[in-house]
Amino acid sequence: MTQTTLDLNAVLKRAEPPKPGTIRTVVVTNVTQQRAQELFGKGAKEPDKQVYGIFANIDGVEQHIAAYAVPFDIRRVSPKSNLERFRARYGTYPMTGLKVEIEATAKAYWRIKLD
Repeated sequence: MTQTTLDLNAVLKRAEPPKPGTIRTVVVTNVTQQRAQELFGKGAKEPDKQVYGIFANIDGVEQHIAAYAVPFDIRRVSPKSNLERFRARYGTYPMTGLKVEIEATAKAYWRIKLD
Protein backbone atom coordinates (compact mmCIF):
# COMPACT_ATOMS: atom_id res chain seq x y z
CA MET A 1 0.00 0.00 0.00
CA THR A 2 1.40 3.38 -1.00
CA GLN A 3 1.02 6.40 1.27
CA THR A 4 0.62 9.83 -0.17
CA THR A 5 0.98 13.10 1.66
CA LEU A 6 -1.13 16.09 0.88
CA ASP A 7 -0.22 19.70 1.30
CA LEU A 8 -3.51 20.89 2.79
CA ASN A 9 -2.74 24.52 2.02
CA ALA A 10 -2.35 23.64 -1.63
CA VAL A 11 -5.54 21.59 -1.59
CA LEU A 12 -7.67 24.18 0.18
CA LYS A 13 -6.03 27.24 -1.41
CA ARG A 14 -7.16 29.33 1.51
CA ALA A 15 -7.94 32.89 0.63
CA GLU A 16 -6.84 35.74 2.82
CA PRO A 17 -9.70 37.18 4.85
CA PRO A 18 -11.11 40.40 3.40
CA LYS A 19 -9.81 43.67 4.77
CA PRO A 20 -12.38 45.58 6.86
CA GLY A 21 -14.32 48.01 4.70
CA THR A 22 -13.87 46.02 1.48
CA ILE A 23 -17.04 46.38 -0.61
CA ARG A 24 -18.22 43.93 -3.30
CA THR A 25 -21.33 43.39 -5.35
CA VAL A 26 -22.78 39.86 -5.21
CA VAL A 27 -25.95 38.10 -6.32
CA VAL A 28 -28.28 36.61 -3.70
CA THR A 29 -28.38 32.86 -4.35
CA ASN A 30 -30.85 31.75 -1.66
CA VAL A 31 -33.30 33.20 0.84
CA THR A 32 -34.62 30.88 3.54
CA GLN A 33 -37.04 31.22 6.42
CA GLN A 34 -35.96 29.18 9.41
CA ARG A 35 -35.42 29.16 13.15
CA ALA A 36 -32.40 31.13 14.34
CA GLN A 37 -30.92 27.98 15.88
CA GLU A 38 -30.94 26.26 12.48
CA LEU A 39 -28.96 29.16 11.00
CA PHE A 40 -26.61 30.04 13.86
CA GLY A 41 -26.45 26.78 15.81
CA LYS A 42 -25.75 26.98 19.54
CA GLY A 43 -24.71 30.63 19.19
CA ALA A 44 -28.29 31.78 18.53
CA LYS A 45 -29.44 34.35 21.11
CA GLU A 46 -33.13 33.56 20.49
CA PRO A 47 -33.08 29.98 19.13
CA ASP A 48 -36.81 29.75 18.34
CA LYS A 49 -37.10 33.12 16.58
CA GLN A 50 -37.97 32.94 12.86
CA VAL A 51 -35.43 34.67 10.59
CA TYR A 52 -34.82 35.13 6.89
CA GLY A 53 -31.37 33.79 6.04
CA ILE A 54 -29.78 35.41 2.99
CA PHE A 55 -26.97 33.66 1.12
CA ALA A 56 -24.60 34.54 -1.73
CA ASN A 57 -21.77 32.84 -3.60
CA ILE A 58 -18.53 34.57 -2.63
CA ASP A 59 -15.32 33.31 -4.24
CA GLY A 60 -17.01 30.01 -5.13
CA VAL A 61 -18.37 29.37 -1.63
CA GLU A 62 -22.03 29.69 -0.62
CA GLN A 63 -21.98 32.01 2.41
CA HIS A 64 -24.56 33.39 4.80
CA ILE A 65 -24.46 37.20 4.44
CA ALA A 66 -27.44 38.34 6.52
CA ALA A 67 -30.29 37.28 8.78
CA TYR A 68 -33.32 39.46 9.34
CA ALA A 69 -36.14 38.82 11.80
CA VAL A 70 -39.41 37.72 10.23
CA PRO A 71 -42.03 40.38 11.07
CA PHE A 72 -45.29 39.38 12.74
CA ASP A 73 -47.24 41.27 10.05
CA ILE A 74 -45.54 42.10 6.72
CA ARG A 75 -48.00 44.98 6.27
CA ARG A 76 -46.59 46.72 9.34
CA VAL A 77 -42.81 46.41 9.18
CA SER A 78 -40.99 48.96 11.31
CA PRO A 79 -39.06 51.48 9.15
CA LYS A 80 -36.13 51.04 11.55
CA SER A 81 -35.92 47.27 11.03
CA ASN A 82 -33.12 45.86 8.90
CA LEU A 83 -35.68 44.20 6.64
CA GLU A 84 -37.31 47.56 5.86
CA ARG A 85 -33.92 49.28 5.49
CA PHE A 86 -33.05 46.56 2.95
CA ARG A 87 -36.26 47.29 0.99
CA ALA A 88 -35.58 51.04 1.09
CA ARG A 89 -32.07 50.58 -0.33
CA TYR A 90 -32.68 47.85 -2.92
CA GLY A 91 -36.33 48.56 -3.81
CA THR A 92 -37.60 45.10 -2.84
CA TYR A 93 -37.40 42.58 -0.05
CA PRO A 94 -34.61 39.95 -0.30
CA MET A 95 -35.02 37.52 -3.19
CA THR A 96 -32.90 35.15 -5.25
CA GLY A 97 -31.08 36.80 -8.16
CA LEU A 98 -30.97 40.29 -6.61
CA LYS A 99 -27.63 42.13 -6.75
CA VAL A 100 -26.56 43.58 -3.38
CA GLU A 101 -23.46 45.26 -2.00
CA ILE A 102 -21.64 43.55 0.86
CA GLU A 103 -18.99 44.96 3.15
CA ALA A 104 -16.33 43.16 5.18
CA THR A 105 -16.53 43.75 8.93
CA ALA A 106 -13.64 44.05 11.37
CA LYS A 107 -14.12 40.35 12.23
CA ALA A 108 -13.80 39.38 8.52
CA TYR A 109 -17.50 38.59 8.08
CA TRP A 110 -19.52 39.89 5.16
CA ARG A 111 -22.67 41.93 5.78
CA ILE A 112 -25.16 43.52 3.40
CA LYS A 113 -24.80 47.29 3.11
CA LEU A 114 -28.00 48.96 4.23
CA ASP A 115 -26.81 52.59 4.38
